[in-house]
Amino acid sequence: MTWVRYGTDFIGRFGQSFSVQALWKPQRIVVGVSDTSCKNIIIELAVVRGVEVRVSAEKNSIVSLSKEVLPSIAILDLATSDYDAIDCCHNLEGHEDIVVYCLYPDGREDLLNEAYGCGFDVSSEYSHLSEHLSKVLDANFDAEHMPYKLRKWLKK
Repeated sequence: MTWVRYGTDFIGRFGQSFSVQALWKPQRIVVGVSDTSCKNIIIELAVVRGVEVRVSAEKNSIVSLSKEVLPSIAILDLATSDYDAIDCCHNLEGHEDIVVYCLYPDGREDLLNEAYGCGFDVSSEYSHLSEHLSKVLDANFDAEHMPYKLRKWLKK
């Protein structure tokens, strides 16, 4: 049987059709992380997958760069003194095409507890960054349901 693509639908010779959802894949990662080794891990994981990386240490810049190219991932460092990461979470909350990823130092769950309810989607300690970010970048979720599935899958 031959299938003809029509938008996101495929129509077969006998009129059968099925819909294919667009997969969620980030176009940009905005990095607001001061730790050099974490920045290097993020850049390495993104570049291999063809994802643009922008680094900033200012709240307004992180928010605007995240909204500029969608879908995107904003990676915020809860331990940084360069900007207010929790305020940044609030500013990005409600944007379905932006995944807000909070990083915190190993053993500093107190920082994560402060951030609960502030609108982040994913979090990890510095030591688990590579593993968790790889899962986020390689997720095969349809674009419409990605934030909900991603949250359940990684279980903050």
